Amino acid sequence: MKRNCYCILMVLFILAACVPPQEVDHAATATQETTATTEPTSTWTPEPTLTPLPAPTETLPAMPENVHDLTVYNYETKKDEIINPTFDKDMNTWVWKNTSGEIRRFLDLETGHVFAQTESVKQQIIYHVDLGFGWEADLTNIDKIPDNFNKTGLQYIWEMGNNYPDKVNLSNYDMRLILKIVHGSYNEITDKSKVSFSLNNGTIMGENFFWPIYDQKNNTYILKEYLATDWVLVKDPIRAYTQGLLNWCPTVNPPEEVLILPVSAIVPKKPIQ
Repeated sequence: MKRNCYCILMVLFILAACVPPQEVDHAATATQETTATTEPTSTWTPEPTLTPLPAPTETLPAMPENVHDLTVYNYETKKDEIINPTFDKDMNTWVWKNTSGEIRRFLDLETGHVFAQTESVKQQIIYHVDLGFGWEADLTNIDKIPDNFNKTGLQYIWEMGNNYPDKVNLSNYDMRLILKIVHGSYNEITDKSKVSFSLNNGTIMGENFFWPIYDQKNNTYILKEYLATDWVLVKDPIRAYTQGLLNWCPTVNPPEEVLILPVSAIVPKKPIQ
């Protein structure tokens, strides 16, 4: 009996010795451990940082040579003022404002000339006169017209509309009238299709009138002429120029009925420095 047990133990021992030891895959184990301890890689990509672009450089209109500080008369204070130019974004140009806040000079972008501006707020009329003439329109008398009279600017617009309804229309009573006198000749006009009537071109008495323009933004009608020289030598030349603008801007033919300005519309010249 003991002998049989001993034989069985020997057989088991021999069989155990013949089985090869189990190999351990250390690489796989390391991979599993790494996978178990490492967080999953995120697919989110951070947005790039935007570098703010520099603001565009604003190109301002060029100022004519020898024009900067201007001496301007203040009709309210009755004193001369030395005014520096400032840029007006609404007009998109250089302007000269007096201490009362009125625009008294401005750089005209069309011609590159500086103009004198005088306005009667009460009578709804504005004059733009080229500084090349050396004078501006004095509207003191216009301002003194009694309130029971029709507004001068509205009266002129109404009369033109009555004669030339296809060119001028008084659509509201807040309208203003701008009368613009440019120092220049026919050859200096860029767009000659805008000229309604010409007189005496090629002479010192040359005048070129432009079709009326309605500026909807500012609710104004603009009458303009190019005047070669200040040749009108009558007592009240601005009145004569005004009459020419009212009669020749809206038509290509001599008007059948010339608009006559009232005696109250006396606009003297005021010399400027």
